[in-house]
Amino acid sequence: MEGIMMKAIKRILAPVDGSTPAKAALEAAVDLAEHHGADLVILNVIDDFGAYTDASDYTKLSDILYDKNRVKLEEDEAYVKSLGFDRAEIELLRGEAKDEIVSYAEAHAIDLIVVGSTGKGSIRRALLGSVSSYIVRHAHCDVLVVR
Repeated sequence: MEGIMMKAIKRILAPVDGSTPAKAALEAAVDLAEHHGADLVILNVIDDFGAYTDASDYTKLSDILYDKNRVKLEEDEAYVKSLGFDRAEIELLRGEAKDEIVSYAEAHAIDLIVVGSTGKGSIRRALLGSVSSYIVRHAHCDVLVVR
């Protein structure tokens, strides 16, 4: 595209939730990071469900989910390394996924978010709107939605 100046892509964010579309987005993010010589952040957000349970159950369940998701993130990091990409880091946050992803991207100078078109939580998505749609509308940077 002659005459069009492309923005430099130095940091790419790949939010993951264990779904097939998130895996496809992660693979696309790796390809883009390799092409642009960018760093990659693999991010998972544990929903903050504290309002829906009592305090004693919340702490136990929160710790179990944190440990489980940390293991999944480490598996994603190992998968990315198996593809020959070694500039990836992992982040695990708690909160509302759509808000945490958008906030993280802005706070950490992310140039591109690569997200799956749909993820887990179809009932919640039907009621509240999809995470990917929210990210497209609210992120400060470019967003690539992968099917």
